[in-house]
Amino acid sequence: MLKRAHQELEVAEELGYGKRDWEFAELHKDIKEIESKVTKDEESTGFFDKLKIRLEDFKNRISK
Repeated sequence: MLKRAHQELEVAEELGYGKRDWEFAELHKDIKEIESKVTKDEESTGFFDKLKIRLEDFKNRISK
């Protein structure tokens, strides 16, 4: 699922959504952080919630 999230962000970036926005890098960073937590079997619930909010805000901003 997280690998797919990276791929979808890359597609959005290539299609010009957000015009190579700085936020793409931040979203990739957040996903990598979750991947690290999951790999180490650490608590990641809060990170998923944070990412969900960030993605919703990003989508709303670029959709205007």
